Amino acid sequence: MVKPTENLVRHRERTERALIEVARSLVATRPYSAIRVREVADLAGCNHGLITHYFGGKLGLFTAVLHSLAGEVTAALSEHGTAGVALEHEATATFWRLLAALLNDGLDPQRALVEGQPALGVIEQRASEISGQSLPELRPLASLVLLLVGGYHVFGDVFSSTLRPTKDDRDAVALFQRLMMLILAGLNAEQ
Repeated sequence: MVKPTENLVRHRERTERALIEVARSLVATRPYSAIRVREVADLAGCNHGLITHYFGGKLGLFTAVLHSLAGEVTAALSEHGTAGVALEHEATATFWRLLAALLNDGLDPQRALVEGQPALGVIEQRASEISGQSLPELRPLASLVLLLVGGYHVFGDVFSSTLRPTKDDRDAVALFQRLMMLILAGLNAEQ
């Protein structure tokens, strides 16, 4: 027999999951600033007050979405490696756009990135394989890669003519990969 408190916990978990999924789908197609809490709640089939109750408000809900996206990015990188996924994966682009919007809305960067560092471990491991260096030495490099990828998604449109020699996104990916190989080669040369 299921206890009443277990039903409440399951209901809360389902509602939280639905709110995160709806918010995730909206932020993939629209700017964060254009999304209203009532719209998210309506689409999730619940009262908009639950967003405040469960997440503390819009910022808290979308921080949960940010952490969910970070998990997707990490999974994609683990499955496919760093080649191409970092710049082409839809969750990656959404993650960086949302991160920039949330930071602009007042999110503490530590809160955003404690759980939301997409693929730092995956990047460290891949960089270790390429360079032959130990993981602790590569944490700054992995952080730099995240900063570069994040900057690309946040500011890429502004610098598109520099970052994309042609209209083909694969050229941007190839340029990014060449730059990272040069950085890794430089690290090996210093030893």
